[in-house]
Amino acid sequence: MPGVTRAHGYTAAGEFVGRNLLVKSFAKGSAISQAEADALVQNIQQTATIEVIGTFTAASTQTMYMILSGAEDSDFAAAATISAGGATFTIADVTGFVQ
Repeated sequence: MPGVTRAHGYTAAGEFVGRNLLVKSFAKGSAISQAEADALVQNIQQTATIEVIGTFTAASTQTMYMILSGAEDSDFAAAATISAGGATFTIADVTGFVQ
């Protein structure tokens, strides 16, 4: 866990994000087209807030990484699948910070 060391006074490690951050991967297993990526983002935005989308190159990237905020939703549980743009993506947890 991250922490701060001070020369004088109280110190402690802490994780102070302030909200639930969920780092998820969405794997297609083959190259993701721009239309599929757009559809995936639109689908996710219906029930979650996307904070960050990882590096993506259309017709090359096979797995998209996103940081979502909000409560853990069964729609985005690890090993679940989500369909968007005619493609099926398998969801996996990368890590998470739950406040």
